[in-house]
Amino acid sequence: MSARERRLVRRASGGDVEAFRRLVDEHSELVRRVARRVLGREDVQDACQEVWMRAWQSIGGFRGESAFGTWLYRITVNTCLTHRGRESRREEREGGQDETPPRLEPAGGDADPETAALGAERR
Repeated sequence: MSARERRLVRRASGGDVEAFRRLVDEHSELVRRVARRVLGREDVQDACQEVWMRAWQSIGGFRGESAFGTWLYRITVNTCLTHRGRESRREEREGGQDETPPRLEPAGGDADPETAALGAERR
C-alpha cells in the first residue's frame, strides 16, 4: 500500500468523507469487476453500493496488515455471495418452492387436548 493510500485510509477512518471518496474513485473498477464475476451482470450496481456502505462502516477496523485493495476485495466477495444467496432465497419463495408441507398429526384419541388444538391450528 502506498503512503498516499495509507494517508487516505487513515483520514477516512477518522470520518473524512473526501478521503473516502478518493478511495472509492481509485478502487471502484476493482469492486465492479469482482461483483460482475461473482454475480454476472445482474444486481451489480446494488451490490457495489452495498460494498461501499460496508467499507465505510468498517474502515475504522482496517488494520493495514494487507493492502486496502485486498481488504476491499474480501468485502466485495463476501457481500456478493450474501447478495446472491439472498436473491436465490427470494426466487425460491416467489416460485412457491419454499413452502413446507403441512405436518400430519397422528390419528386416534392418543393426542392430548393441547396437541390436538395445536394440530388443528396448524392445519
